[in-house]
Amino acid sequence: MSYAVPPTRTAAVVRQLRNEIVTGELPPGTLIKDAELASRLGVSITPIREAIAQLSVEGLIDIAPNRTRHVTQVTQKNALELIDVMSVLACAGFEWGSTISPTPTST
Repeated sequence: MSYAVPPTRTAAVVRQLRNEIVTGELPPGTLIKDAELASRLGVSITPIREAIAQLSVEGLIDIAPNRTRHVTQVTQKNALELIDVMSVLACAGFEWGSTISPTPTST
């Protein structure tokens, strides 16, 4: 029997928030409040803050200089830039994967 190892709380929060942003449940411009999210998702503030930092790196949440956080407004330009980045990463992954030699099998 196999089962998936449950993700860390931070990983679970990242996955949940990413899904809410991508599906539009959290529309662009939505103010992100740590305490409200922690209460709604049933976790402490720490995984919320770590998830927000991760989603900021991914470009899904904007963190302003005064530390307010909002769901990113995705523009056509941003989307096209992301497609370019994804293409480069896909090619790099393919090249990396093709350089790995298969493990020899014993007979």
